[in-house]
Amino acid sequence: MPLDNYHIIESTLREGEQFSTATFTTAQKIEIAAQLDDFGVEMLEMTSPCASPRSQSDIRALLGEGFKRAS
Repeated sequence: MPLDNYHIIESTLREGEQFSTATFTTAQKIEIAAQLDDFGVEMLEMTSPCASPRSQSDIRALLGEGFKRAS
């Protein structure tokens, strides 16, 4: 299997907040997403926008950043 045929799916912004003491600010989520984008991650898993109004606004904020690999 050639190494040029792979995709990276990252779940830090979803799974990372599953711990009771873990929360990321919107700015931290944007910074994490920017670093992952620079690294080449193609897909970020995030908390469902239905989970809370903040989840929805954070997703909108990240989408508004115009990352290189965003689709």
